[in-house]
Amino acid sequence: MTQGNWKTEFPDFDVMPVIPDSWTDTSWHNDSCPSFAAGNLRIYIDYEDAELRDVAMPCSRFGIVICEDGEVENVIDTDDWSEVLAFVVEYEKEGTSE
Repeated sequence: MTQGNWKTEFPDFDVMPVIPDSWTDTSWHNDSCPSFAAGNLRIYIDYEDAELRDVAMPCSRFGIVICEDGEVENVIDTDDWSEVLAFVVEYEKEGTSE
């Protein structure tokens, strides 16, 4: 799977929050929205305009999944970007304390 830059994979994307420099752009045009990796976390960022989202029912703008050993676990669905950032910081902190 070739991955690109969210700007080229989703040229009509409406509003992107400020992404931490340490995250890797993993956006791929066959996904429904841009995504970024922070370690084994994948952060999905959907359109700010809910009508542009690929899901027929109301859904949150931001989602985080943990990808480990071929398993994917959904851990956050929220419309609050600060909640996403706080979760990633705490998750990374817990990972370094073991």
